[in-house]
Amino acid sequence: SNASISTLTTASGGTTSAISISTADSAKQVATKINTAANAIGINAIATNAATLSGVAATGTISFTLSGTASVSLSASVTNSNDLTSLAAAINGASNTTGISASFANPDVKSSIQLTSKDGSDIKIANYVHSATANTTFGEGPADLAGGAGASTTLTNTNHTSVKSGIVTLSSTKGAITTASGNT
Repeated sequence: SNASISTLTTASGGTTSAISISTADSAKQVATKINTAANAIGINAIATNAATLSGVAATGTISFTLSGTASVSLSASVTNSNDLTSLAAAINGASNTTGISASFANPDVKSSIQLTSKDGSDIKIANYVHSATANTTFGEGPADLAGGAGASTTLTNTNHTSVKSGIVTLSSTKGAITTASGNT
C-alpha cells in the first residue's frame, strides 16, 4: 500500500481529522488508526489477513521464521509433499506467539495450508530453507479469509522472504463512507 493522509466522512456523522497511513503499517495498524479517528462518526474498521503455503516441490526439512504479532523460527520434516500436516502442526504450535493459525480448507486435501491472522497482522515468512533446495509457494489466502487476487511468491533457498499484507473492511452506522486525499 502507498502512504497516505486521508480523511473519512459519513453521510450523517461528519468528517475525521487527517489519518496518516505509513507504507510500513499492517492492516491491523491501519484499522486501529481508522477506529481511533472515525469511531465517533460511525465508522468501524476490521482487519483480517490470510495466506497459503502450497506447492512444496519435494520432501525434506523446511525451516523459516514466521512473523505475525511476534516472530518464531519453525522447522518441520515433510515426508510427503502432498501432506503438509507436520508443517501445519509446527505453525499451530507457535500460534500463541505469532497469532497465525494453520488449517486445511478441505481436510482430505493436505497439500495446501491456509494461514490466518484474524487481527490483520502481516504474515511474513523469512529465512526460508528447504533441505532438498526445493520450492514452496506463498500466496494469497481465500477471499472469505481476507485473501485476494494478488501475486504469489515462490520461496527458494535464495529467494527466501515474503510478506502478505491484510485487508481492512470499513462499515458505517451513519450512512455512506467517502474518502478524501487518500489512496482508497
